[in-house]
Amino acid sequence: MDCLNLFFPAVISLLAQAAPDAAAASDGISAGQYLAVAIFAAVLIVPFLLAGPIARMLKMPDYSTRIGLILLALTASLTVLAFGKIGLGVDLRGGTILVYEIDPSKGIGSNETGEDGQFSGNRIASSELIPSLIKRINPSGTQEIAIRPYGENQIEIIIPEVDQREVDRIKEIISTAGILRFAIVANSRDHQRLIELARAQANDSSQRQRLARTILDSDGTTTIGFWALVDREKTPDKNDNRPLRVDVSQSILRNPADGRLVEVPPGVGGVDGLAQWMQSTGMENIQVLMVVDQQLDVTGEDLAFASSGFDTDGSPAVRFKLNDSGSGRFLALTTNNAPDGQHRRQLGIV
Repeated sequence: MDCLNLFFPAVISLLAQAAPDAAAASDGISAGQYLAVAIFAAVLIVPFLLAGPIARMLKMPDYSTRIGLILLALTASLTVLAFGKIGLGVDLRGGTILVYEIDPSKGIGSNETGEDGQFSGNRIASSELIPSLIKRINPSGTQEIAIRPYGENQIEIIIPEVDQREVDRIKEIISTAGILRFAIVANSRDHQRLIELARAQANDSSQRQRLARTILDSDGTTTIGFWALVDREKTPDKNDNRPLRVDVSQSILRNPADGRLVEVPPGVGGVDGLAQWMQSTGMENIQVLMVVDQQLDVTGEDLAFASSGFDTDGSPAVRFKLNDSGSGRFLALTTNNAPDGQHRRQLGIV
């Protein structure tokens, strides 16, 4: 019965509201909790106590049970309206619904065949993209954002009760998903303004703002930085710990679960040391602050080709060549961030 499905959460809500009083009660149970239990019992029992006299009055004694169920439904519904909180959909409480369609021209979401009769696309159903989008849009799982397939080639994203800036942030995350980018890791010497804005974001009272992936300038429209997840080794070591793939212990870091900045203790460093410290604090992942330079933005679209190989030490490496426009920006990016005495800067591929 739908009314009972709503009634039980309403009673639980009453108990939860009375919980703060329980801490102050000497016997461990507050008066509010007693009241909630009494209401629960009354709603279940009183309708059937009244059903018998009503059935006899109507000269329908065989219908007393049915009358009791009707009274139970009415009483439970009134209790929900009086004490419970009915969850409203995005159409009633306001919000935004975004619908995206997979582009068949990119070789996905298509069943087309080539001239030889062979399948020419790598068909990907919309449901296969859901886990990746959830990790990007709602990594902590604390936001009430629904992401679900909308047919075979479309995805629906429901965002309830947020301001336009949050909607724009989610749109940017979706539009930049899967884009390769070369970016400088933020440091306290060159990017103090960005770090100040990042700290303000981390101290924001709104969890939604703290978890934002991008850092906007004071104008509220220009992206000047973003948080990138630091990759970890796939195979755990002998201590069941997965080392980080790059040492970011001296960088600006945050916990992606709550959006708070992370202060690494002195003496903790290296891919193994930082990973061990994260394990001791219960932190599963960590993000590093990256710089966005609109004039020197080098992305995967600037690559002419890329291949795997090995460096001079025999370690795995990636070889790549940039096109003309990309090579010019990459030259300026690396020249502007070349070593300056003992000061070193890090270039990340995100």
